[in-house]
Amino acid sequence: MKMTEDVKLLVVDDEEEICRLLSDVLDVEGYDVEVCTDGRMALNRIDRCEYDGVITDLKMPVVDGLQVARAAKGRCRDTATIVVTAYASLQTAIGALRTGVDDYICKPFDIDHIVEVVRRTVAARVAEKKNRRLLSQLKHANERLLEHEKKLAERVIHTSRNLMSSNATLTRRVGELSMLNDVSRTLANELHLDRLLHLALEIVNDKMGVRAAVVMLLDEATRRLTVKAAHGFDESSLGRSIGVGHGLAGTVAASRSALLIGDITKEDTVEPADFEINGFTSVLGVPLMVKENLLGVMLVYDKINRDKFTMDDSHLLMTIGSQMATAIENARLYTVLQDSTFQTVQALATSLEAKDNYTSGHSLRVTRYALQIAERLGIGDKEIGNLRYASQLHDIGKIGITERILNKPGRLTEWEFDAIKDHPVIGERIINSLDFLDTVRKIIRHHHERWDGAGYPDGLFREDIPLLSRIMAVADSYDAMTTARPYRGALSPEEAVVELKRCTGSQFDPRLVEVFLDVLREQDPFSPDVEEMETLL
Repeated sequence: MKMTEDVKLLVVDDEEEICRLLSDVLDVEGYDVEVCTDGRMALNRIDRCEYDGVITDLKMPVVDGLQVARAAKGRCRDTATIVVTAYASLQTAIGALRTGVDDYICKPFDIDHIVEVVRRTVAARVAEKKNRRLLSQLKHANERLLEHEKKLAERVIHTSRNLMSSNATLTRRVGELSMLNDVSRTLANELHLDRLLHLALEIVNDKMGVRAAVVMLLDEATRRLTVKAAHGFDESSLGRSIGVGHGLAGTVAASRSALLIGDITKEDTVEPADFEINGFTSVLGVPLMVKENLLGVMLVYDKINRDKFTMDDSHLLMTIGSQMATAIENARLYTVLQDSTFQTVQALATSLEAKDNYTSGHSLRVTRYALQIAERLGIGDKEIGNLRYASQLHDIGKIGITERILNKPGRLTEWEFDAIKDHPVIGERIINSLDFLDTVRKIIRHHHERWDGAGYPDGLFREDIPLLSRIMAVADSYDAMTTARPYRGALSPEEAVVELKRCTGSQFDPRLVEVFLDVLREQDPFSPDVEEMETLL
């Protein structure tokens, strides 16, 4: 059974043969396809029915393809829209992208390419729709949890007013609630899974005063629990795994309830795994769950003050575990969204390079060089992420430049060179509607500025140029020099290094050139004459 059979598509083209051809091809792929040969009819269909994807011709009488795409997005923003046209131009590209079109294909087209574009674009939109639904469910779960905490706090306050003799117990309970609110706020602000798990263990160790703690996450496919974070254990424990139903952790996972053992060595009903004992005596374990879904387990060992674990400790750890599970699910969903976004960025870069054969792989190589420079400089994770997006999209503005100019073998005219110089600004405009690339726009706009102020589009000078733009300028220039272009052959790595050094202080930031040369020293110089390369560096 194909995964596409429940995906509903609308094909719109005023040429019946093209409608019939696309319908036949997509039917074979398992899609549920409807066709329209009139833009007005398409608008009526969209008004009555929600489609997963709309493939529309751009130029149609009365109602054009952009109006159809805009109507589909207005009906459901998760609808994938693909524009097909025989009239490629800068204006149509920018107009389509600003309308929210997901992809743009020129006639005459290759059927296999159409199928691949539809499969990729629709799959990405379906995944985004699913992720948005999951985030909405998660939001509602958090709201219910906050409401639960509010009611619990009100119950504690009411009890304290009526039972003065229980003042000590109530005071402790209020303290626990305050602690849990702190835990919730702290964990909710961390979306990196590894850091989240270690932070959670630090909180548990601090709040409960235990000698050791471990978090194991469940792999649904293998039904095994794997140690992802540990405190008080040997480093060799990380990565160890155990099946559901086996050992201490597996017993907690199988029962989905707390496990409290006062003396592990005297326990008859549960046989712990070797790495679960590690010299400890008592253990308290709880499942990590979101609704009915088991994410993993958490175990804590031996109180530092040598007290025994109690049912109060069990309840406290269960509550902390609930907060942890919600935070873990948040982190996982965030990772899924990041991956989806990254795939979208890669698709944009790939579509551009398909237009210009001479730059095939250029964005990936520029990304690799730029990230190596950034890592050597110790730039933070967030900036590294922005640099990765910017490097892969830095030439996206060239989508609006004709192949005749891009692939011209001879010298460009002044008008043609001005068109090329517009691509950083065009690139900035193209991604203007993509909110998650807000910071990236500035990096792309300024990646052709020069250290001496003679660059474009704004003639920025030295440190006025964003650091990430300066990094990308070095990486971009090196790859451009060492790659064959229509108007010249590729320079050797040795020749490119000479040119980088010649332009240091004029075109490039001297510090960044030196850092990049350090990077090249540590890698294969891509040259049969290693000694000559080392001399140049």
